[in-house]
Amino acid sequence: MIENGEIVLYDLDMARKGLAFQFEVNPNSCGNHEHYEEYIRYNAISDRNCGLGVTYVFLQSTDDSEKILGYITLRAASYIVESEGVTYGHPALEIFELAVDKTAERQGIGTNLVNFALKTASDLRETFLGIEYIILCADKQAVPFYEKAEFGRMDEQGKIPREQWNVNCIPMLLRLPEDMD
Repeated sequence: MIENGEIVLYDLDMARKGLAFQFEVNPNSCGNHEHYEEYIRYNAISDRNCGLGVTYVFLQSTDDSEKILGYITLRAASYIVESEGVTYGHPALEIFELAVDKTAERQGIGTNLVNFALKTASDLRETFLGIEYIILCADKQAVPFYEKAEFGRMDEQGKIPREQWNVNCIPMLLRLPEDMD
């Protein structure tokens, strides 16, 4: 298990330190490892500045070093359902990106990041927005991880926003419980 770690907002100071350039995804664990490495290195800060998503990192700190062990990017989205010719949009928080460094796999980092998303969605629902779902597009190899976290695959009626890089991913969702206390 990882010690001396916490989830913090990824900021320009961390980017300037070059912490993201030490981050590597295991190519055997992910069908698109280059995308996740490039995202934290080149896009996370600009997406935040443009309002497209906010990235948090699981940062391990020691007296003389820091290392990003995982990250999650969250953004506002909608779970879209078409039924009998009518389109409904349900407020959702999207896990836009989630990746774990190859040195930290199977140590609870991904689970901690998903739990962070659940807490964030609950906090948003209670204070600002009416979040009903957490949605994501899972890499095929990550589907069992998300299923273990109680996410389900979407049926044909449900849709979520897609990007060109994730058209082959599996759309998944988790309905937030009525009472998360």
